[in-house]
Formats: sequence, C-alpha cells, structure tokens
Amino acid sequence: VMFGLGKKKKEDVYAAVTGVLIPLTEVSDPVLAQKMMGDGFAIKPKNGEIYAPVDGNITMIFPTKHAISIKTVQGLEVLVHMGFDTVEMDGRPFDVKVSRNQKVKAGDLLANMNLKLVADSDHDTTIAVVYTNMALLKSFPEISAKNVTAKEMIGELNYK
Repeated sequence: VMFGLGKKKKEDVYAAVTGVLIPLTEVSDPVLAQKMMGDGFAIKPKNGEIYAPVDGNITMIFPTKHAISIKTVQGLEVLVHMGFDTVEMDGRPFDVKVSRNQKVKAGDLLANMNLKLVADSDHDTTIAVVYTNMALLKSFPEISAKNVTAKEMIGELNYK
C-alpha cells in the first residue's frame, strides 16, 4: 500500500472576504503580527461576509464566535480570525453559518460579521487567516498589499 496516496501536495488558498489584502505582519494584533501562531495573511474587509479560504472540516468555533478553525485533508489547521479584541464583544457581531465537524469547501459562507458594530466598539475589523501548524508546509503565498474579492485565489500552499 502506498501511503499518502490521494493526498495532494498542493492546495489553493482563497480570499476569505472582499477588501484589502495585507501581510500578516501589518496587523494591529501583536501575537498575529509576530507570527507566534503561524503565518498567513490578513484582509481589511469591505463587507462582513466571511468565506472559507480552504476546503476542510470545521474543527473549532470559539465560544465568542470570533474565530473558526478549519482542518484540511492534509491536516493543516487554518484559523480564520475575525476582528481583533472582538472576544470582548461576546459573539454579538457574528452570525456563524457553520457548525463543528461540518465539511466545507473553499468559498462556503462561514459567518456574517457586523462590521459597523465592531467599528463602533472601537475594535479592528481585520480578518486574519493563519496556518497554525506551519511544519506541514514547504511554502505558502507571499503577500503584498492589493484589493481582493472574496473567493479570489490568493496563491498556493505547498505541503512537505
């Protein structure tokens, strides 16, 4: 038996929201900006529709609904983190459309986020997508600032 058969070595990653794509190092949250949780990208959103950046299974939805984790077939955990310091808002800005253990495809709607509510509470609306177990990756997209549309391909994840 060939192990790893059927496991793709490459996977496309897509914009989780329409807005301005920025490198993770430019976000206001120091833990994410310093890549303590992993690398990835961020988007300053133009609207509140947040989509799955990859295919996979929903492994975790934080009780405060501000973060959703998706595990790809290869085992990569991809964290979709909606806004910063939004934990304090106790889930109010978020209408989560998925449930734990649900299979999703890239481009499936994960949540609606009330950007106005977040901004009015003086919180940052930036959406971050973080690959938390980086050891699985050989390479991932280099990010430079540009406008993106939700579900637009950002680049390719290459697995070891």
